[in-house]
Amino acid sequence: MTRKKLKIGKYLKIASGFSILEVVIAIFIITMGLVGILSLVELNLKANYINKNNLIASMLAQEGLELVRNKRDYNFKNGLAFDANIAAGTYAIDPENMTAVTGGISDPAARLKYNTAGYFCHGNWSGGLTCNGANSPFSRLLTITKTGGYLNVRCQVRYSKGNSNYEYAVQNQLYDWK
Repeated sequence: MTRKKLKIGKYLKIASGFSILEVVIAIFIITMGLVGILSLVELNLKANYINKNNLIASMLAQEGLELVRNKRDYNFKNGLAFDANIAAGTYAIDPENMTAVTGGISDPAARLKYNTAGYFCHGNWSGGLTCNGANSPFSRLLTITKTGGYLNVRCQVRYSKGNSNYEYAVQNQLYDWK
């Protein structure tokens, strides 16, 4: 049996690895894939924040309308005119407070805070729930206009994410149905 000797050049050709150019190209392709995935994750997190806050804003706006509706129903229950103690204007509203606001939705008085129980508020509530907590990201403004036999009530809620403002508004007419 005879053995063949391999030449060094032939051996190196058989056992050659990746060139530096191939490694750089592979790293570039992997990096581009990771950048794409990371940008999708960032977009998903932003969409999650916006969706969560849109839901909260819709509930805060609905609550604003319900608070005015409760005032109207209280008037009915006590034999008062349906719009007694409900003046036309722009207000910050809680279950126990209705404060006039002159500077629009950007007015600091329209900013909702957290009370000591963790609920949103503008002013202090009875029962020891003070509204001197941290600012929430939400501002709520209620606009009431009187037109004949009904109240036109519009509630606007705004929150911010970075330099972008997001708003949610609802509107309803409350009639003198009694």
